[in-house]
Amino acid sequence: MTVPSGRSDDPAVEAVEKYLEWSEEQLFAALGAELVGGGLGLGGEDQNANERFARKWFSRNVDELRSRICFTPQAQGLMGAKGDRTVEVATIAELLSEATSLGSHPSMLVSVLIARMGLAMFCRDATPR
Repeated sequence: MTVPSGRSDDPAVEAVEKYLEWSEEQLFAALGAELVGGGLGLGGEDQNANERFARKWFSRNVDELRSRICFTPQAQGLMGAKGDRTVEVATIAELLSEATSLGSHPSMLVSVLIARMGLAMFCRDATPR
């Protein structure tokens, strides 16, 4: 997913822009639904369970995620740069999709979470693989 400097009619870019507006709880609930493969349920209980599952998954996998993306030239170029948040999220999502078994949709959700944290902050404790 390459993002031009302007806005795009690309559904992936539109999804990133939508996710940038979501709360952290919404992002984790959607990620949990993707990871368990059931999609979001109708009840708040399902969303809460999905959110808890995704938070635990993220905590267990954060070191692996860091080692796979933080030392890439693309990530290094983004650190400390003031730019378009959509481009940052799209770049991180591409890196995750290429380096992990996450699909494109979960990669976008994780990328928004990382971008909100700040890539430099996310990568500060990274160790190379």
